[in-house]
Amino acid sequence: MRAFALVASAAVSIVLLSGPALAQQKTVKACEQEWRANKAANQAAGVTEKAYVAQCRSGAAPTTQAPATAPAPTPSVQRAPAAPPRSASPTSAPVTGPNEFTTEAQAKGALPRRGSGVG
Repeated sequence: MRAFALVASAAVSIVLLSGPALAQQKTVKACEQEWRANKAANQAAGVTEKAYVAQCRSGAAPTTQAPATAPAPTPSVQRAPAAPPRSASPTSAPVTGPNEFTTEAQAKGALPRRGSGVG
């Protein structure tokens, strides 16, 4: 029984003490490479290479994000240009009321559609 307790406590001690040993610090060279990879963002945020490396080596997550700015515009689908606005000049089509149309095509387009031909 004592042997089991001794082995169990030894195993627990190894697990607890190995955590910091497994979490090794990054090398200065690795931290410098990270800073250079994000150089523009780091400079925009005012983070110097020396400060970044110090923070990186301490194990803390270095801040690499630029100050809050508007997000970059995303590419959008191009749309057809909008129709030019109608002018209110007297030369334009006469003003019509509800269910009054200036062309036959407009009138036909406003008619309700018939069913699928069942009847």
